[in-house]
Amino acid sequence: KSYNPFYYAFPNNRTIGELLRENGKEISFIFADIFASLNEALKSIKWKFNHDLIDNIITKGLPATTMKIMRGDKKKKKTEADK
Repeated sequence: KSYNPFYYAFPNNRTIGELLRENGKEISFIFADIFASLNEALKSIKWKFNHDLIDNIITKGLPATTMKIMRGDKKKKKTEADK
């Protein structure tokens, strides 16, 4: 069984919808704090290569993907053109 910290932190919520309805503000605050901490940590790294790529992933990709998951966005199916 995979570990999902939300099920342990908020054991009364059975679905992601219930979780967000009842605890959305708290969860948003937690993620905002995590992303702010990541951004601050990035500033202290002495980069030798791939700075732009890693910076883009951490500052834009992680928050965007997290929000998609939290909203319950469906994964797009790949078409022949995407392969």
